[in-house]
Amino acid sequence: MLPLEVASFHMYPVKSCAGISLDEAVIGPRGIVGDREFMIVDGADGKMLTQRTHPQLALVRPTPFDSTLLFDFASGLSYSHKVLANGMRREVKVHQDVTLGIDQGDGVAEVLSETLDYPCRLGSVK
Repeated sequence: MLPLEVASFHMYPVKSCAGISLDEAVIGPRGIVGDREFMIVDGADGKMLTQRTHPQLALVRPTPFDSTLLFDFASGLSYSHKVLANGMRREVKVHQDVTLGIDQGDGVAEVLSETLDYPCRLGSVK
């Protein structure tokens, strides 16, 4: 039997955005705590945006700090977003599944829409 070695370990706080390299992680019932708890969705229909249709998402680097998400963009812009634990719920579509997410507000939606040049929203899907 060959020994196994982990070469790298990553989490993705926002689905389809850049990941974060980890040295260690807290594992919960659904995997790495904080992994893929947010997603960027189409502002009109709530469908998740992916790198297949929006490759610039790979250049969006979200980093969680306590109850804040810090976004770093390829343009050099940074944006700090205070995560909303309670807020307006809206339908979000992840591939074929539909669930309710917590809309994270107009401020972060405006920054993401401007940066991605596409009308979108940030949703929490915890």
